[in-house]
Amino acid sequence: MPERQGWDSSMLAYVRLLNEGTEVYRPVTLEEVAVGRWRLVATNNYDPTDEEWEVLPGEFVTTTNHSTSSGVIALVQRVEAR
Repeated sequence: MPERQGWDSSMLAYVRLLNEGTEVYRPVTLEEVAVGRWRLVATNNYDPTDEEWEVLPGEFVTTTNHSTSSGVIALVQRVEAR
């Protein structure tokens, strides 16, 4: 898939935090690196010693709609290796 040149496309999504004792999600940015291909971007304060993300920054991802008490969110899911 060709990389996009001069393209700035991003999307807000949520990554699940593990080992928090309750269901918790962190808002994150996904950047579109090619048509329909998204990569998870680390937040400015990302600290892997403080939070365990289900999907790590830099991984290619997809999203699914997930219902929460606040409404429906785009939940990050790892793209399986082909």
